Amino acid sequence: MDIYTLTAIWILIGLVLFPIILNYKAPYGRHLSKKWGKTIPNKTGWILMELPALLVCPTLYFTYTPSLYSLNTVFISLWIFHYFNRTIIYPLRIKTKGKEMPLTDFKTAARSHEVIFAADLSAKKNPPIKLSKLRA
Repeated sequence: MDIYTLTAIWILIGLVLFPIILNYKAPYGRHLSKKWGKTIPNKTGWILMELPALLVCPTLYFTYTPSLYSLNTVFISLWIFHYFNRTIIYPLRIKTKGKEMPLTDFKTAARSHEVIFAADLSAKKNPPIKLSKLRA
């Protein structure tokens, strides 16, 4: 599958999910309920939820890039700066004493990065990599 087909698929997924997400009550903040399972402090949850984005994207870039002297390195540097702020600085500065978030949010974030990692591996190998093989 080429990059244009993959991009079109993700755009379609976004268009289908957009109206659903507008009516969905996310399980944190004022919509938090115990039916979502175990909760953790929201600062810890925020850091854990965003940490894969801070680590995975730059790791893949620096592992597979042929040259560090390109415009792409400028963009990945901006990514690192942005996600360092989003992952480390912001959660430490927010004033939300005693608030919690469900652990399921963290699990969902980790699984989305597993999908991206599997897609990256599948693009390099045949047959496609299954998520069950990544978790084993």
